[in-house]
Amino acid sequence: MGCERKLSVASLKKSLDERFWEKVVKTEGGCWNWTASTRHKGYGAFVYEKNGVVVQGRAHRYSWELHCGDIPDGMFVLHRCDNPACVNPEHLFLGTNQDNVNDMMRKGRHGAGGSKCGSNGKWKRGKDHWNCRIPDDTDVLIKNDRSLGMSYGLLSKKYGVAISHVYKICTGKIRKEVGNGV
Repeated sequence: MGCERKLSVASLKKSLDERFWEKVVKTEGGCWNWTASTRHKGYGAFVYEKNGVVVQGRAHRYSWELHCGDIPDGMFVLHRCDNPACVNPEHLFLGTNQDNVNDMMRKGRHGAGGSKCGSNGKWKRGKDHWNCRIPDDTDVLIKNDRSLGMSYGLLSKKYGVAISHVYKICTGKIRKEVGNGV
């Protein structure tokens, strides 16, 4: 079986900057959006060579290096605009891991319970979450069956969810807005 992915001679002759810019679209809002492949949480993926080493990096970090110079060790490239696809250096700034955490907390982007995530409408919880597999009424049934003495293992099999998930529902560690923990 041979390789199915074919590189064109033209693509091999493109400069690194040409490869980068052909994947960027400048918007009216000021963001320069990365339109090629993305990594975790929507950050642009860009593979390039730096000092003889292939870097499987993020597009916004490459943009910083292209426009502003090297990123010091231990530093992060953060977004003022909160758009992970944005590579506009005017929307980027350097910070430490703690700066990144503080920025996330200040802007309500963290997923911890009791955060602003639900109130700003960006990150939904419970049945409104994009990855929800069980509706709220099933949570009530799980809690009711548990109060009648059914084991976590049997509840897991009955409702088709992991034992750990059943336990967290029953003890109120997750989905607190549905009924009371048993």
